[in-house]
Amino acid sequence: MKCKDPCWLMGFQLIDDRETRTVSILHQRYIETVLEHFNMGSCMPKESLMHHSMILSKEDALHDEYEAREMKKRPYHELVSALVWISLIS
Repeated sequence: MKCKDPCWLMGFQLIDDRETRTVSILHQRYIETVLEHFNMGSCMPKESLMHHSMILSKEDALHDEYEAREMKKRPYHELVSALVWISLIS
């Protein structure tokens, strides 16, 4: 983000097109920053295998202490919060 640049707001670039009288928000730099923060800078898009009608249950939860320790290493809440912020600002 550029300091003191009015075209930047909270990590997003504002693009004012006076000719078409529109204002757009560019998320690319913020998204790249989020991906780098979570060591996902080189990740590639992939289709989700979860069907929209799928209902999660207790059987889908962690099964043992090893899985619980591994999940604690992943900042899931922080990542989801960053993604929600991107969706809200859009």
